[in-house]
Amino acid sequence: MVFGKSKSIIDALGYHLSIAGVPCGACTSNLPLSGRISRNSQHASLIPQWQAACKGSEAAVVVLGDVGRSPRMCNHAIMLAEAGYRVKIFGFHDSDPEIPLTAYEPIEIVGLRAPPEMRSLPAAVQLPVKFVWNVFTLFFTLFFRTSHLHLRVILMQNPPGLPTMLVCYLISRLKTARLTVDWHNYTYSILRDKYNLEE
Repeated sequence: MVFGKSKSIIDALGYHLSIAGVPCGACTSNLPLSGRISRNSQHASLIPQWQAACKGSEAAVVVLGDVGRSPRMCNHAIMLAEAGYRVKIFGFHDSDPEIPLTAYEPIEIVGLRAPPEMRSLPAAVQLPVKFVWNVFTLFFTLFFRTSHLHLRVILMQNPPGLPTMLVCYLISRLKTARLTVDWHNYTYSILRDKYNLEE
């Protein structure tokens, strides 16, 4: 499932919960972009059902970048935690998020090891080295730091689409989890602007 700025993360969560037998068809309309649900809203009656369905389940939020500079994904993590998931955020822990994630007990930040500094090298060298580094780092971290039995949702941020999407897809297949992509931008446009590549 892929969704972008026009839809809420709750659309994806509603889909996952429908698999669990929770009647959540009414919760995919007129919801705030952040995916947060007010207990005074028309959807409040669904909160206990969602929490019951998600209890014991795990969600992985993947940010192949600085977690502290990804408030959108942090909001998604909070929403998932409030729905009853145990949430692990995978990313580079270069700075602390402005959102106090430590106040939410089910949320854990799992730091990824950043690739070595290679600014002095040409893009033709940097890109393949970083690609291989991130593939192995992200794959093994996700594989060993998520539950083999209880991982239900993998929510990844795009960009970067490569290798994030490839690795998350493999993990989702290995652990029978649902993969959801928060589509921010096209990967090729980010690479083009960052490395001054031609069209």
